Amino acid sequence: KILIIFNPRAGKQYPENYRETFLKQLNGYLPQTKCDWLETGLNLNQQLSDSNISSYDKVIVIGGDGTIKQVAEFILRNNLNVSLAIIPQGSANVLANSLNIPLNEEMAIKAAALGQQKIIDVGLVNNEHYFLVVLSVGLLSQAVLKTEPDLKKRWGIFAYLFTLLKQPKPVRTQFNFQIDGQNFNVTGNTLLITNTLS
Repeated sequence: KILIIFNPRAGKQYPENYRETFLKQLNGYLPQTKCDWLETGLNLNQQLSDSNISSYDKVIVIGGDGTIKQVAEFILRNNLNVSLAIIPQGSANVLANSLNIPLNEEMAIKAAALGQQKIIDVGLVNNEHYFLVVLSVGLLSQAVLKTEPDLKKRWGIFAYLFTLLKQPKPVRTQFNFQIDGQNFNVTGNTLLITNTLS
């Protein structure tokens, strides 16, 4: 039993029959599997709470890094034992690239259905917020937050660079943080702690 979470605002334009086409491809690999479809709305966390995710063997997310992060955080926060598969449709798809998940949709569907399961590390900030890809504080994170969705659809990952170049002159900041009990004190305009592209 699989729950498919689809973010229609991620990435490209989708044809009207996208759901049927996707399910037909997935069922070609998993013909005896029951699939439920959830289209993301304004309150994804509430939708996930209402979905009884623990009753599924696998969750497939069709979306970008942001959608994947929200679903993964819900699974982690609720200590659910369910596999998470990714159909990368975002502007950057950093996590999918790091895990060698194909960006080609047909190949990604095959990997989601039949691929080998991987266990990855996740970061936890202040015992409250999980991150899968990167923790960013400062100039870079401001640019990511200010990048317009239309610009991301048009230029993909380069949209973040365009927004970054338009930012005011960076201010140097003192970053004090602790990782696994070890204290750090560094100066810069952006703090990045990455969990990908190693």
